[in-house]
Amino acid sequence: MKPLVSIGIPSYNCSSYILETLESVKNQTYSPIEIIIIDDCSSDDSAEKIKKWIALNGLNNVEFLCNSHNMGLVKTCNLLLNKISGIYYSFLGSDDILLPTKIEEQVAVFEKEDHSLAVVYSDAIVINEKSEVIQESYFQRIGSVHLPQGDIFQLLIEKNFIPALSVLIKTSTVKNIGGYDENLVFEDWDMWLCLAQKFRFHGILKSTAKYRIHSNSMMQNDSNVIRFNRSQIAMLKKYFGKNNFIDNLVLKKIKDLSIYSYYKGDKEASDLLFWSFRHTYSFKVFIYFLLSLCRVRLAFSGK
Repeated sequence: MKPLVSIGIPSYNCSSYILETLESVKNQTYSPIEIIIIDDCSSDDSAEKIKKWIALNGLNNVEFLCNSHNMGLVKTCNLLLNKISGIYYSFLGSDDILLPTKIEEQVAVFEKEDHSLAVVYSDAIVINEKSEVIQESYFQRIGSVHLPQGDIFQLLIEKNFIPALSVLIKTSTVKNIGGYDENLVFEDWDMWLCLAQKFRFHGILKSTAKYRIHSNSMMQNDSNVIRFNRSQIAMLKKYFGKNNFIDNLVLKKIKDLSIYSYYKGDKEASDLLFWSFRHTYSFKVFIYFLLSLCRVRLAFSGK
């Protein structure tokens, strides 16, 4: 008997895309699959569309829940994690799309490997709001030409190169480490790092999903960028103190992010810069620290 796979969908204000997302899950060539959907108190008609889709398709492998108030992505992911019962699972954004053989191909990789493998991931096709292809390869878009295999912790410290929608994860590995860190505003990068400390990753060169880019991305808003930046720094500090080599990578990332916080006008930039200076004694960081204390803000010319 083939292992059960759970697909969790955290839904929030994606009425324009949710049906395309759900259809892509329904059209998977693999079985058995269970689908768990949690709507995070959407203000549009996403929930109504999901209910109608479930009723129209008469599916008995779908569970749909609605949060009573907006809890945010990470807490919703933990709620999903507590509901799923599959040996493997994947979380899918409510505007992204799975290609038909994704789950089948990734389960096949897991079934050939030993217990040290926690994550199978792949490349993805990049699409826009109209589902038109922007780029055939997510990895080419971010400047990578290969998919690292095995122990990839060091590479992940330097950059989050794994598209979250492309993964299939061994459920037990995530539940054993306590799920997602709700102190962060993103769920994926920290989880990859947690798992990469103990387990292997396997990358599939082909695309198994479509990743949607929005022209009105939340990251065009300075306040959202500041929150995301702070969260990245908080996450990286969790991995500081492992060894000198990793510490140097972490400190370099935090130094760059702290300076970026200054340029974005973060009110906490002086604290971030001071922490970075205390650990790096960088003259450059010290100058930015003084500028932030004096409330002198230079024009941003690129990260």
